[in-house]
Amino acid sequence: MGVCSDNKVQISHDQGQTQTRALLTKVQTEPKERDLCNILCTPLFQIDSNAVPSLEDLDHYKWHLASLTAKKEKRHKEFLAAKQQILLLMEELGHDPESSFELDVVYESEEPFCLLADNITALQTLLQQVCGHMEPALRSCCCIPEEDYMETLLELHDTEVQMKNYYETQRSV
Repeated sequence: MGVCSDNKVQISHDQGQTQTRALLTKVQTEPKERDLCNILCTPLFQIDSNAVPSLEDLDHYKWHLASLTAKKEKRHKEFLAAKQQILLLMEELGHDPESSFELDVVYESEEPFCLLADNITALQTLLQQVCGHMEPALRSCCCIPEEDYMETLLELHDTEVQMKNYYETQRSV
């Protein structure tokens, strides 16, 4: 009779742990997953809400969350680096954003930006386009023909040496 009672207690204890595990998983991770999926524009992990997840299901879910977190961090880093370069280049060129995508990148905070792989690719494409505008601008503002660079540099050096000599003679007087 003692063995039967112990088994009932053990079963009751196991059921309580299982329900606790399911509730804790849902409460602790669901908001985090929802936020990650919104930012990355991906679907939520499917867990049967009517069933208690097994330990294996919970491990898959934890791996899923870790994967989403790593993906978000990687894409966010790429986004910030590209955005910073775009802003600097646009400022140097005096270029104002034209398309709605450019406006979103330049003026919006990074929070609402969907870190979808396609958006990161579009951001890289925008960066290449802005870099493409930079090269002709540099060429147009540079007034020294390519073949005259060395001669011009030597002339500047000679002028610098002459100025140093002049100031040294004036300082000693």
